[in-house]
Amino acid sequence: MKNTMETRKRLRVKWRDAESHSEWLDPETVKKYKPAINYTDGFLLVDNSDVIILYMSYNETDIGDTCVIPRENVVDICELKISKKYVSKVSIDH
Repeated sequence: MKNTMETRKRLRVKWRDAESHSEWLDPETVKKYKPAINYTDGFLLVDNSDVIILYMSYNETDIGDTCVIPRENVVDICELKISKKYVSKVSIDH
């Protein structure tokens, strides 16, 4: 962990998620289902071969509203431009 005053890297991650239903369904109907496609915008905390971890809220010491996305579920990643107003001290993993 290190403290940083650098501008945070903000991303939009497009990722595939499981779709599930708890009701009784005709098998032919279920065969037509596909994984859900989700989009998550957040600040990058971790990006490695296993996961991408984003957070959406922060203060001077903590982060909140986190999302851990398995790397194999990621379809696309794009960096979002942010202004200098997002610069502050925080402990992040690089």
